[in-house]
Amino acid sequence: MKKYAMVVMTTMLMVGFTTMAQNRPPVKNMRGERTELKTQKREMATPEKRAERLAKELELNSTQTSDLKVFFEKQDAKRHEEMENLKKLRAEMKAKKEAERKTDDAALAKILGPEKFHQFELKRAERIGVMKGRMMGRMHAGNGHIGEGRDRFHRSLAPQGNFLKRDSLRRNFSPKSHQNNNDAPKPQSDEKK
Repeated sequence: MKKYAMVVMTTMLMVGFTTMAQNRPPVKNMRGERTELKTQKREMATPEKRAERLAKELELNSTQTSDLKVFFEKQDAKRHEEMENLKKLRAEMKAKKEAERKTDDAALAKILGPEKFHQFELKRAERIGVMKGRMMGRMHAGNGHIGEGRDRFHRSLAPQGNFLKRDSLRRNFSPKSHQNNNDAPKPQSDEKK
């Protein structure tokens, strides 16, 4: 009798767990907003579907439903246009900032000289790496990725050549170790030897 009761209890628990896993509610993100699970991709509903859903919820007539469809279509077109304008604006701002940075770097290189400017670039790369690492750590907080942002940032940027790995930056910060380190990048100078 005890074996039979154990089998029944185990079966009931297994059925209960599988149904609970299937009816899992949406997950809340850091801000408390409800989000879908990452395995489920959520697409934006078409204007027709949104109008039909709202018509069912509010019990609208056919003219109101058709007006809603037109309204949602206009809203989608406006949103799409705004997104395109934002993309263009971001690209323009990025190009402008890059040009400003290049002119500023040229002026700094004249003032500091090649060796000091190279040290400045290394320190700037470290600062940027730390800031981006903090940002990545904040983005993944609460998702089981706490503290991974910084390491992932340095690994992802190392092959690009824009920033050096954290260890090589620390090794190259002192001028003496910088001169003795053969694999460290050499400062670029305008003079050809």
